[in-house]
Amino acid sequence: MTILDIYYKSDRKVYLDLISDSSVSSIPLENYKFDFKLSVEKFCPGYFKNGTFQKCLRGNKIGEKSVLCDDCERAIGFKSAFFMNATPNEEMNKYLKKKHFLYLAYFEPGLVKVGTANVDRGEKRLLEQDAQFYSFIDESDGFEIQKKEKEVSIKLNLTTSVKSVHKSKYLGIKPKKENVEKIFDSKMETLGINEKGNLVDLTDYYFYPEDYNVIQNDHNLVGKFLGLRGRYLLLENNGCKAFDINYIIGRNIEDHIDQYEYLTELTLFG
Repeated sequence: MTILDIYYKSDRKVYLDLISDSSVSSIPLENYKFDFKLSVEKFCPGYFKNGTFQKCLRGNKIGEKSVLCDDCERAIGFKSAFFMNATPNEEMNKYLKKKHFLYLAYFEPGLVKVGTANVDRGEKRLLEQDAQFYSFIDESDGFEIQKKEKEVSIKLNLTTSVKSVHKSKYLGIKPKKENVEKIFDSKMETLGINEKGNLVDLTDYYFYPEDYNVIQNDHNLVGKFLGLRGRYLLLENNGCKAFDINYIIGRNIEDHIDQYEYLTELTLFG
């Protein structure tokens, strides 16, 4: 069995996808206990195309923080079309023709970013980024949405990305809605958007640990599921432990272990 993904579905719950040959099983993680001894090497797990799983044809090895090989990335075409201005392939052309939303999203402490989300993903895009609050402020197809994103970024002096290492420092802070509303109202006023009350609060769907350790370079994944915060999987194992899922995806489950104690040096406080 190979780990394909750990992610939010549209029901706002977290699931684990495992691959056996070319068959994918999806496991809801509520009350789930991980007991995995993972492989040292990582392999490209493949991807979904039109809802159908496509196994990596070559079974390519991938780097510690990669989730797909270059061959599969090219087959999808997202990165080249969105970030390198390459001519989109057939599948990506269909993707870009669909409706896209422009959004503002809030992260601690007091950080707002502007971004885009395809209509098929919508709110899932915000959940997977660990956005605490968000608001859709415009829409168009995928060809025009990037221009709108750039315009808003310049006008409001907003970032278009928030690094995971930044998010990892503030996992324990649950923001207050009234403070976020003031920030968003100011942004909306600058953009000339008069609608208020369309701020979506996602904070009740997240777990906020009082203290936690970020675990790195460990091939054991053991503990009871607590939550998923952006790229960080939170497990209970003698306190809260946080694991970067990009380090986990593509590894094989080699064995199952009941108990494991992590060596930790630094505890982070939210």
